Amino acid sequence: MLDVRQQTNRGRRIRRASPRQRLIAGLFVLGVFALFAGLWALFIRTVADVGQPLQHPILFFPLPLFLLIGLYWVRWWAIRPSRLLVEALRAYDEL
Repeated sequence: MLDVRQQTNRGRRIRRASPRQRLIAGLFVLGVFALFAGLWALFIRTVADVGQPLQHPILFFPLPLFLLIGLYWVRWWAIRPSRLLVEALRAYDEL
């Protein structure tokens, strides 16, 4: 059994997302949605229907750009991995 002091100390260590983190996450989600919608709008605007839909060459540029951004993001997460939930809970129980 835990005494009251340990229970209150544990309750203080629980961290919630700050308003700044929520704002950043919301802007990130909005940006990804705008990017997705923008690419579709660009495709619909530039498609040429000559018996078969043809893509405009401008649509070939976003793919390598997004691949480079995605590869850099994966590299960043591989170098600086965040703690897993299980590790955080084990560290929390040890306190």
